[in-house]
Amino acid sequence: DLVAEFGACVHRDGVTTCSGVDVEWKQHVRPVLDRLAYMAVGSWVEEKEYTLAWHYRNTDKELTAYRLREIKRGVTYCTTNHNLQVVAGNCVVEVRSAEVSKGRAAKQWVGE
Repeated sequence: DLVAEFGACVHRDGVTTCSGVDVEWKQHVRPVLDRLAYMAVGSWVEEKEYTLAWHYRNTDKELTAYRLREIKRGVTYCTTNHNLQVVAGNCVVEVRSAEVSKGRAAKQWVGE
């Protein structure tokens, strides 16, 4: 048994089911992340089924620290009307639907 895509998909008893999470928001957020990737040489945008991520491991750290403030402003502006989470990780900023979480999947799993 497995929970994947931050809780959007559950594989149980040989069957995988994925929630019908709206991903239309990606068309609004992707241009912001693409612009940041263009400005921060060495960074890139990764698109998964339910998330977008801006990776900056290979960038100039000082410039990236400055860009992070800009990213948070730009992405936060794009996410306010779409019920999204912006999560900063180790050299990555990830955007995903607030409707999806491992915790929600676990509660659903335990409740069954």
